[in-house]
Amino acid sequence: MQYLHSCPKYNKDIKVPKVYAWDLSHDNKAGAPYILREVIEGKDLSREFDSLTDAQKLAVTTEIARVHKVLSQPAEFNSIGGIYWSHKRGFHTGGYPGNWSRSEPYSSIEELWREKLDSSTGHAGKEYSGRLVRNQCQLRNLTSKFSPPGRLSRLCIQHFDLAIRNVVFNDNFKITGVIDWEYAQVVPLAVAAKIPLDFVNDPVLSSAYATAFNDAKLETSHQDFDDSIDYIHFHDLIMGPDHATAKKYVSNWIEGLTSYFARQQNGSAQCNGAILRFPAELRALRRLEGEGPELAGNGCS
Repeated sequence: MQYLHSCPKYNKDIKVPKVYAWDLSHDNKAGAPYILREVIEGKDLSREFDSLTDAQKLAVTTEIARVHKVLSQPAEFNSIGGIYWSHKRGFHTGGYPGNWSRSEPYSSIEELWREKLDSSTGHAGKEYSGRLVRNQCQLRNLTSKFSPPGRLSRLCIQHFDLAIRNVVFNDNFKITGVIDWEYAQVVPLAVAAKIPLDFVNDPVLSSAYATAFNDAKLETSHQDFDDSIDYIHFHDLIMGPDHATAKKYVSNWIEGLTSYFARQQNGSAQCNGAILRFPAELRALRRLEGEGPELAGNGCS
Protein backbone atom coordinates (compact mmCIF):
# COMPACT_ATOMS: atom_id res chain seq x y z
CA MET A 1 0.00 0.00 0.00
CA GLN A 2 2.75 2.43 0.93
CA TYR A 3 4.45 2.07 -2.44
CA LEU A 4 1.27 2.73 -4.42
CA HIS A 5 0.26 5.59 -2.13
CA SER A 6 3.63 7.32 -2.58
CA CYS A 7 4.26 6.64 -6.28
CA PRO A 8 2.97 9.29 -8.76
CA LYS A 9 2.78 6.59 -11.41
CA TYR A 10 -0.21 5.15 -9.53
CA ASN A 11 -1.46 7.46 -6.77
CA LYS A 12 -3.10 10.04 -9.05
CA ASP A 13 -5.51 7.36 -10.35
CA ILE A 14 -5.73 4.76 -7.58
CA LYS A 15 -6.88 5.77 -4.12
CA VAL A 16 -4.89 3.69 -1.65
CA PRO A 17 -5.06 4.19 2.14
CA LYS A 18 -2.11 6.03 3.64
CA VAL A 19 -0.09 3.85 6.00
CA TYR A 20 0.94 5.63 9.20
CA ALA A 21 2.90 2.83 10.84
CA TRP A 22 3.47 -0.89 10.55
CA ASP A 23 5.43 -3.71 12.10
CA LEU A 24 5.04 -7.20 10.63
CA SER A 25 6.98 -8.96 13.38
CA HIS A 26 5.72 -10.38 16.66
CA ASP A 27 8.54 -8.69 18.57
CA ASN A 28 6.88 -5.32 19.17
CA LYS A 29 4.86 -3.64 21.91
CA ALA A 30 1.59 -4.89 20.45
CA GLY A 31 2.89 -8.47 20.51
CA ALA A 32 1.58 -9.11 16.99
CA PRO A 33 1.97 -7.84 13.42
CA TYR A 34 -0.01 -4.65 12.75
CA ILE A 35 -0.71 -1.93 10.20
CA LEU A 36 -2.16 1.46 11.10
CA ARG A 37 -3.71 3.01 8.01
CA GLU A 38 -6.03 5.75 6.90
CA VAL A 39 -9.79 5.12 7.14
CA ILE A 40 -11.50 5.02 3.74
CA GLU A 41 -14.92 6.67 3.64
CA GLY A 42 -17.52 4.98 1.45
CA LYS A 43 -19.42 1.75 1.10
CA ASP A 44 -18.94 -1.85 0.03
CA LEU A 45 -21.24 -2.59 -2.91
CA SER A 46 -20.57 -6.31 -3.14
CA ARG A 47 -23.76 -7.38 -1.35
CA GLU A 48 -26.05 -5.02 -3.23
CA PHE A 49 -24.42 -5.20 -6.66
CA ASP A 50 -27.04 -7.56 -8.11
CA SER A 51 -29.81 -5.13 -7.15
CA LEU A 52 -28.20 -2.09 -8.82
CA THR A 53 -29.55 -0.70 -12.07
CA ASP A 54 -27.79 -1.59 -15.32
CA ALA A 55 -26.28 1.89 -15.49
CA GLN A 56 -24.98 1.64 -11.93
CA LYS A 57 -23.46 -1.79 -12.62
CA LEU A 58 -21.70 -0.38 -15.66
CA ALA A 59 -20.34 2.49 -13.58
CA VAL A 60 -18.92 0.09 -10.98
CA THR A 61 -17.47 -2.16 -13.67
CA THR A 62 -15.67 0.58 -15.57
CA GLU A 63 -14.32 2.16 -12.36
CA ILE A 64 -12.66 -1.12 -11.36
CA ALA A 65 -11.37 -1.65 -14.90
CA ARG A 66 -9.64 1.73 -14.74
CA VAL A 67 -7.82 0.67 -11.58
CA HIS A 68 -6.81 -2.56 -13.31
CA LYS A 69 -5.37 -0.81 -16.35
CA VAL A 70 -3.31 1.61 -14.25
CA LEU A 71 -1.81 -1.34 -12.37
CA SER A 72 -1.16 -3.09 -15.70
CA GLN A 73 1.08 -0.40 -17.14
CA PRO A 74 4.80 -1.28 -17.28
CA ALA A 75 6.15 -1.52 -13.73
CA GLU A 76 9.27 0.14 -12.36
CA PHE A 77 10.57 -3.21 -11.12
CA ASN A 78 12.52 -5.72 -13.21
CA SER A 79 11.89 -8.94 -11.28
CA ILE A 80 8.88 -10.97 -10.14
CA GLY A 81 7.68 -11.13 -6.54
CA GLY A 82 6.07 -9.21 -3.72
CA ILE A 83 6.81 -5.53 -3.07
CA TYR A 84 8.84 -4.80 0.07
CA TRP A 85 10.58 -1.85 1.71
CA SER A 86 13.78 -1.52 3.73
CA HIS A 87 15.87 1.42 4.93
CA LYS A 88 18.79 0.25 2.85
CA ARG A 89 17.02 -0.60 -0.43
CA GLY A 90 13.77 1.37 -0.35
CA PHE A 91 10.97 -0.31 -2.29
CA HIS A 92 12.05 -3.49 -4.04
CA THR A 93 10.77 -6.90 -5.11
CA GLY A 94 11.35 -9.97 -2.97
CA GLY A 95 9.85 -13.39 -2.51
CA TYR A 96 6.38 -14.19 -3.77
CA PRO A 97 3.63 -13.65 -1.16
CA GLY A 98 3.33 -17.15 0.32
CA ASN A 99 5.00 -19.19 3.03
CA TRP A 100 6.48 -21.59 0.46
CA SER A 101 8.48 -18.88 -1.36
CA ARG A 102 12.11 -17.96 -0.90
CA SER A 103 12.98 -14.38 0.12
CA GLU A 104 14.59 -13.37 -3.19
CA PRO A 105 12.62 -12.25 -6.27
CA TYR A 106 12.30 -14.35 -9.43
CA SER A 107 13.90 -13.60 -12.75
CA SER A 108 11.14 -15.33 -14.75
CA ILE A 109 7.63 -16.67 -14.30
CA GLU A 110 8.90 -20.17 -15.14
CA GLU A 111 11.28 -19.97 -12.18
CA LEU A 112 8.36 -19.05 -9.91
CA TRP A 113 6.22 -21.92 -11.24
CA ARG A 114 8.97 -24.48 -10.74
CA GLU A 115 9.60 -23.42 -7.14
CA LYS A 116 5.88 -23.57 -6.36
CA LEU A 117 5.63 -27.07 -7.82
CA ASP A 118 8.75 -28.22 -5.98
CA SER A 119 7.41 -26.89 -2.68
CA SER A 120 4.19 -28.89 -2.87
CA THR A 121 3.08 -30.37 0.44
CA GLY A 122 1.42 -33.28 -1.30
CA HIS A 123 -1.78 -32.81 0.73
CA ALA A 124 -4.24 -34.17 -1.79
CA GLY A 125 -5.29 -37.25 0.16
CA LYS A 126 -3.88 -40.76 -0.14
CA GLU A 127 -6.32 -41.62 -2.91
CA TYR A 128 -4.96 -38.87 -5.16
CA SER A 129 -1.34 -38.55 -4.05
CA GLY A 130 0.04 -40.58 -6.97
CA ARG A 131 -1.89 -38.54 -9.52
CA LEU A 132 -0.78 -35.31 -7.82
CA VAL A 133 2.91 -36.20 -8.05
CA ARG A 134 2.53 -37.28 -11.68
CA ASN A 135 0.61 -34.15 -12.66
CA GLN A 136 3.04 -31.82 -10.92
CA CYS A 137 6.00 -33.50 -12.57
CA GLN A 138 4.39 -33.08 -15.99
CA LEU A 139 3.47 -29.48 -15.27
CA ARG A 140 7.08 -28.78 -14.34
CA ASN A 141 8.19 -30.16 -17.69
CA LEU A 142 5.72 -27.87 -19.45
CA THR A 143 6.72 -24.59 -17.76
CA SER A 144 9.14 -23.57 -20.50
CA LYS A 145 6.34 -23.90 -23.08
CA PHE A 146 4.38 -21.14 -21.33
CA SER A 147 7.05 -18.45 -21.34
CA PRO A 148 5.04 -15.30 -22.24
CA PRO A 149 6.16 -13.69 -25.52
CA GLY A 150 6.38 -10.04 -26.46
CA ARG A 151 4.23 -7.56 -24.57
CA LEU A 152 2.72 -10.34 -22.43
CA SER A 153 6.12 -10.75 -20.74
CA ARG A 154 6.29 -7.17 -19.50
CA LEU A 155 6.02 -6.80 -15.74
CA CYS A 156 3.15 -5.01 -14.03
CA ILE A 157 1.52 -4.90 -10.60
CA GLN A 158 -1.28 -7.32 -9.77
CA HIS A 159 -3.68 -6.62 -6.90
CA PHE A 160 -4.32 -10.39 -6.56
CA ASP A 161 -7.97 -9.99 -5.48
CA LEU A 162 -9.40 -7.09 -7.47
CA ALA A 163 -13.06 -7.66 -6.65
CA ILE A 164 -16.04 -5.47 -5.77
CA ARG A 165 -15.68 -6.43 -2.10
CA ASN A 166 -12.22 -4.83 -2.01
CA VAL A 167 -13.23 -1.52 -3.55
CA VAL A 168 -14.98 1.30 -1.67
CA PHE A 169 -17.43 3.60 -3.50
CA ASN A 170 -19.21 6.87 -2.81
CA ASP A 171 -22.90 7.53 -3.57
CA ASN A 172 -22.03 8.48 -7.16
CA PHE A 173 -20.37 5.10 -7.76
CA LYS A 174 -16.90 6.60 -7.88
CA ILE A 175 -14.07 4.79 -6.14
CA THR A 176 -12.93 6.32 -2.87
CA GLY A 177 -10.41 3.59 -2.05
CA VAL A 178 -9.02 0.18 -2.91
CA ILE A 179 -8.11 -2.15 -0.03
CA ASP A 180 -6.64 -5.61 0.65
CA TRP A 181 -3.20 -5.15 -0.90
CA GLU A 182 -1.59 -7.82 1.27
CA TYR A 183 -0.74 -10.10 -1.65
CA ALA A 184 0.01 -7.47 -4.30
CA GLN A 185 2.83 -8.62 -6.52
CA VAL A 186 4.86 -7.89 -9.63
CA VAL A 187 4.08 -10.40 -12.39
CA PRO A 188 4.02 -10.61 -16.20
CA LEU A 189 0.97 -9.13 -17.92
CA ALA A 190 0.20 -12.64 -19.20
CA VAL A 191 -1.01 -13.73 -15.74
CA ALA A 192 -2.45 -10.37 -14.64
CA ALA A 193 -4.73 -9.60 -17.61
CA LYS A 194 -7.89 -11.27 -16.37
CA ILE A 195 -11.39 -9.92 -15.99
CA PRO A 196 -12.61 -10.27 -12.37
CA LEU A 197 -15.04 -13.04 -11.49
CA ASP A 198 -17.62 -10.38 -10.60
CA PHE A 199 -17.98 -9.52 -14.28
CA VAL A 200 -16.54 -12.30 -16.42
CA ASN A 201 -19.77 -14.30 -16.79
CA ASP A 202 -21.88 -11.30 -17.80
CA PRO A 203 -21.34 -10.52 -21.53
CA VAL A 204 -22.36 -6.87 -21.19
CA LEU A 205 -20.22 -6.15 -18.12
CA SER A 206 -17.21 -8.12 -19.35
CA SER A 207 -17.35 -6.23 -22.66
CA ALA A 208 -17.57 -2.91 -20.80
CA TYR A 209 -14.65 -3.92 -18.59
CA ALA A 210 -12.51 -4.79 -21.61
CA THR A 211 -13.39 -1.51 -23.34
CA ALA A 212 -12.52 0.54 -20.26
CA PHE A 213 -9.17 -1.31 -20.07
CA ASN A 214 -8.07 0.15 -23.42
CA ASP A 215 -5.45 2.87 -23.00
CA ALA A 216 -2.68 3.50 -25.52
CA LYS A 217 -0.75 5.72 -23.11
CA LEU A 218 -0.65 2.98 -20.46
CA GLU A 219 -0.03 0.30 -23.12
CA THR A 220 -3.11 -1.70 -22.16
CA SER A 221 -5.64 -3.23 -24.54
CA HIS A 222 -8.76 -5.37 -24.43
CA GLN A 223 -6.77 -7.82 -26.56
CA ASP A 224 -4.60 -8.54 -23.52
CA PHE A 225 -7.48 -10.51 -21.96
CA ASP A 226 -7.90 -12.78 -25.00
CA ASP A 227 -4.16 -13.29 -25.44
CA SER A 228 -3.63 -14.25 -21.78
CA ILE A 229 -6.31 -16.94 -21.40
CA ASP A 230 -4.10 -20.02 -21.75
CA TYR A 231 -1.27 -18.58 -19.65
CA ILE A 232 -3.71 -17.78 -16.85
CA HIS A 233 -5.19 -21.29 -16.92
CA PHE A 234 -1.71 -22.72 -16.48
CA HIS A 235 -0.64 -20.19 -13.85
CA ASP A 236 -3.77 -20.50 -11.72
CA LEU A 237 -3.55 -24.27 -11.63
CA ILE A 238 0.07 -24.24 -10.43
CA MET A 239 -0.46 -21.45 -7.91
CA GLY A 240 -3.67 -22.98 -6.55
CA PRO A 241 -4.08 -25.70 -3.90
CA ASP A 242 -2.64 -29.18 -4.34
CA HIS A 243 -5.99 -30.95 -4.28
CA ALA A 244 -7.06 -29.07 -7.43
CA THR A 245 -3.94 -30.28 -9.26
CA ALA A 246 -4.85 -33.87 -8.36
CA LYS A 247 -8.21 -33.74 -10.17
CA LYS A 248 -8.71 -36.40 -12.83
CA TYR A 249 -9.77 -33.89 -15.47
CA VAL A 250 -6.54 -31.97 -14.83
CA SER A 251 -4.68 -35.13 -15.86
CA ASN A 252 -6.67 -35.18 -19.09
CA TRP A 253 -5.85 -31.50 -19.72
CA ILE A 254 -2.15 -32.06 -19.08
CA GLU A 255 -2.16 -35.01 -21.50
CA GLY A 256 -3.84 -32.75 -24.04
CA LEU A 257 -1.16 -30.11 -23.54
CA THR A 258 1.60 -32.67 -23.98
CA SER A 259 0.07 -33.89 -27.25
CA TYR A 260 -0.44 -30.34 -28.47
CA PHE A 261 3.20 -29.39 -27.96
CA ALA A 262 4.35 -32.67 -29.50
CA ARG A 263 2.43 -31.73 -32.67
CA GLN A 264 4.02 -28.29 -32.48
CA GLN A 265 7.46 -29.85 -32.69
CA ASN A 266 6.31 -31.71 -35.80
CA GLY A 267 5.27 -28.46 -37.44
CA SER A 268 1.51 -28.90 -37.23
CA ALA A 269 0.95 -26.37 -34.43
CA GLN A 270 1.95 -22.74 -33.91
CA CYS A 271 5.58 -21.64 -34.02
CA ASN A 272 7.73 -20.97 -30.99
CA GLY A 273 7.52 -17.40 -29.76
CA ALA A 274 3.90 -16.93 -30.82
CA ILE A 275 1.11 -16.26 -28.34
CA LEU A 276 -0.47 -19.50 -27.17
CA ARG A 277 -4.01 -20.01 -28.41
CA PHE A 278 -5.18 -23.51 -27.70
CA PRO A 279 -8.02 -25.06 -29.71
CA ALA A 280 -11.49 -24.99 -28.17
CA GLU A 281 -11.49 -28.69 -27.28
CA LEU A 282 -8.28 -28.32 -25.27
CA ARG A 283 -9.58 -25.27 -23.43
CA ALA A 284 -12.78 -27.18 -22.69
CA LEU A 285 -10.79 -29.87 -20.86
CA ARG A 286 -9.37 -27.20 -18.52
CA ARG A 287 -12.84 -25.86 -17.79
CA LEU A 288 -14.59 -29.21 -17.49
CA GLU A 289 -15.52 -28.75 -13.85
CA GLY A 290 -15.77 -24.96 -14.06
CA GLU A 291 -13.46 -22.18 -12.98
CA GLY A 292 -14.39 -22.27 -9.31
CA PRO A 293 -12.39 -20.75 -6.44
CA GLU A 294 -10.39 -23.94 -5.90
CA LEU A 295 -8.59 -23.38 -9.18
CA ALA A 296 -8.26 -19.66 -8.86
CA GLY A 297 -4.84 -18.15 -8.35
CA ASN A 298 -6.68 -15.04 -7.25
CA GLY A 299 -10.05 -13.39 -7.21
CA CYS A 300 -9.66 -12.17 -10.78
CA SER A 301 -9.37 -15.56 -12.38
